[in-house]
Amino acid sequence: PPRGRPRRSRARRRRHPRTMRFTADLAVHAAQRMNPLGEREVILRGYKIAAIENTGTLKDQFDVIDLSDNEITRVGNFAPARRLTTLLLHNNRVATIDDNLGDQLPSLETLMLCHNRLESLTQLAGLRSCAKLQHLACVGNPIKRLEHYRSFLIATVPSLKTLDFKKIKAAEREKASELFPEDGPSNADLTLVSATADAAHPPPPPPRSGAPPAALANLTAEQKAAIRRAVANATTPAEVDALERQLRAGVIPGLA
Repeated sequence: PPRGRPRRSRARRRRHPRTMRFTADLAVHAAQRMNPLGEREVILRGYKIAAIENTGTLKDQFDVIDLSDNEITRVGNFAPARRLTTLLLHNNRVATIDDNLGDQLPSLETLMLCHNRLESLTQLAGLRSCAKLQHLACVGNPIKRLEHYRSFLIATVPSLKTLDFKKIKAAEREKASELFPEDGPSNADLTLVSATADAAHPPPPPPRSGAPPAALANLTAEQKAAIRRAVANATTPAEVDALERQLRAGVIPGLA
């Protein structure tokens, strides 16, 4: 036969979608585990999920939802989930938070938003509705460069205990109440960039899938309380990383 260009195969290559929808099928097949705190967790990392939707398929059966490493732009549109206490959204494209997020997730205590696209303080105003939120992290967002970033969040979410893995001090609360008084408007410039801003701190490694160590399979109330105290007292990402390594080794911090 005459020489020429090789014939292309008629079989079409299967192309993976650029984004994926959160569907009932995805929820059913996602990895699940009991984490070291004895909380039920569903792991939906790296699926290229573009939007939070159809979360009613999870049937409010989880304490923790891990949606890190996706392409989510909006935190909201959750079906009511009273059980959920922890939401992980590291490495997404988050730029919007629903004003009624607290109504959707009334028990939310921990929200991790490291490495997203939060640029202005007003984008975080929706957290005002989260009355039980205690731990928030926004490391790696442009918003970290703003002068009044911490004060704004401390005033907006009075229930916060830690921000960016650092315990909130009494002096910070006093400063926040002065800059953002409850009974009047604030004169603070929300766009002012800090001269010492540093948004380059990486977040701690996200939780990995898999079973917890045998020593952490059945924690007592005292052990759970000790772990929560250790998490609250961790002041840097490195300390949080070290704490996670301890837990994976079956060591309970603060207990003999």
